Amino acid sequence: MKSCLLFFAILFLSVPSNYSQGKTEIKFNPDDPFDLQEVGAFIIRDKDKIKVQFVAPENRRLNGYQNVDLKKDDIIMAVNGKTIRKLGDLRETYDKLKIGKDFKLEVKRAGKIMTISLKKADPKNLPPKRVAKINDSGWMKDKVFLHGCGVLIGRINEKPMIEKIHGDNEIVKKARLQGGDVVTSINGKSVKTFIQFKEAYDNIKPKQDVTIKFGNKSISFKKSDIKGTGELL
Repeated sequence: MKSCLLFFAILFLSVPSNYSQGKTEIKFNPDDPFDLQEVGAFIIRDKDKIKVQFVAPENRRLNGYQNVDLKKDDIIMAVNGKTIRKLGDLRETYDKLKIGKDFKLEVKRAGKIMTISLKKADPKNLPPKRVAKINDSGWMKDKVFLHGCGVLIGRINEKPMIEKIHGDNEIVKKARLQGGDVVTSINGKSVKTFIQFKEAYDNIKPKQDVTIKFGNKSISFKKSDIKGTGELL
């Protein structure tokens, strides 16, 4: 029975990305964080605003996108002339756009409104999205899936950040966690980078208590002894 449950869990987490041609697209919730890969931007919903949480440094962006003037904390008001009310609006517009067409963001920065434009890249030029296999050993390189609460921690601009929340876990709901929250400590140890977080988490034994803080939010749970169960990359 346990093997069956793990298999279906992997199937759920292993839906191909929307960059895969001729395959089913991954299903997103309306307010799942949006990854604008051309500039390494991670966009989240912050209360009633759609905000840029991170943008990659120019030297780590896709070639040809170094001069796109998107910045951390920009508030996105509209995309291609359409007012943005949820992250799903942003994702839907991007997905429907043809390769090479303009993706225009109307953003608010320091009280001023400006338009930032970039062209949708060919998916084959974007970083590949991989999925862990059922027999993979240990945690994947740039992701940590917290089985105790259904939270996927990703490596976003070297920081450990919530990339996706799976299911409807009471611990997560009570803590009011959301995509874009950054890990600040684990079991009382301060962490500033994803590597520090991953090393600290890996050193915790299965069934031991884990307390992770995200600024002024925190969750506590027991570490699962499940291994290699297909974290989404």
